[in-house]
Amino acid sequence: MAQMIRKRVYLAPHQEVLLKGLARERGITEAEIIREAVEHFAGWASFRPDRKAEARAGVH
Repeated sequence: MAQMIRKRVYLAPHQEVLLKGLARERGITEAEIIREAVEHFAGWASFRPDRKAEARAGVH
């Protein structure tokens, strides 16, 4: 496995329910769901140049 960096993530209660459900349905860890979401968002942001800088800055 590639080297991983530990992060602390704060979720709203409903997001925790969603995360747990997705992980259970797909048979993968919650961490893997989060990694996939980051990769997906990074790909999405790259197709929207106007949002790319906002994504890097953490602006919604």
